[in-house]
Amino acid sequence: MMIASLRTLNMELSPVGSNAKLRRRAGITHEFEENFEDREKNSKAVVLFGRTGEDKTNVATALIRGGPGFESGGFTLQGDGHSMLVQTQSGRSWSVTDTIGGLSPAEAEKKSRFEALEIVTKFLMNLRGEYSHIIYTHNAVVASSTVDHLLWLAFEQIFAGAEEAYVVLYTGGDEKWLETHRSMQPDYLKLQTVLVTDISPGRFGDERKQGSLRANSNSKETIEVLEKKLEEIVDRRKRKYLRPFISDMDEEMLRHKAETLLVSLAENIQSRLHPNLWMKVACKFSTFFPIVWYFRELGAA
Repeated sequence: MMIASLRTLNMELSPVGSNAKLRRRAGITHEFEENFEDREKNSKAVVLFGRTGEDKTNVATALIRGGPGFESGGFTLQGDGHSMLVQTQSGRSWSVTDTIGGLSPAEAEKKSRFEALEIVTKFLMNLRGEYSHIIYTHNAVVASSTVDHLLWLAFEQIFAGAEEAYVVLYTGGDEKWLETHRSMQPDYLKLQTVLVTDISPGRFGDERKQGSLRANSNSKETIEVLEKKLEEIVDRRKRKYLRPFISDMDEEMLRHKAETLLVSLAENIQSRLHPNLWMKVACKFSTFFPIVWYFRELGAA
């Protein structure tokens, strides 16, 4: 009732600046209702989130460049193809944020609980903003697992407040694949907006390693189809940016959020898996963010 009253009050306030300030102070802001034209004509702001190897960086590069190639203006990758930073690049009316791949289990083992919290806090800090699309990527040829479910739980916690912007993007598949597998999706994804693209895992990376811009015959068409679908989604929302709750948090609040997130994931892993498997799963998470660091402090069940 109190939140409903605050929302009613917000709609009656003028000007817009006072409205936004009150909503932020109330802690209930989740939409930033600003037309894209007020920022950059026809621009879109996208963030990509998912496991390492789920093709986030390939999709990000395709959107800002319109095709494959890492020779200039692309996202920084380690030698193993992992993105180690939260990076934002712009091009072709797209602003795309590619999220971190993380540290290896061996590196993560050397870190402390304090360092884990600091890294995750910084990770959340770098994701504050307003988005047209918040995209969760998943490889179409890989069956969903407990790890994927836990990553989705993390995704929901991190981007809470901007649910309208959520998009599930399957990579390495096509529309025929999606129609065949739609009913096979995990229950937690069935109510989400789902897209598929046949940007194949590793395609752009392979071209980079070969030192050429060898064109794939359908790469341009593939990107155009994906762009059109993303445009249709945001058009249905009348081109509003969505603002996650974390965007209104200061550093202290984000640190608390980071700890809550790590504890929640740790508890979920320990409750869902046999004790002999939980550390193995925790190590997989270190390619997303250093949850394994936190496990060292909790101890085995």
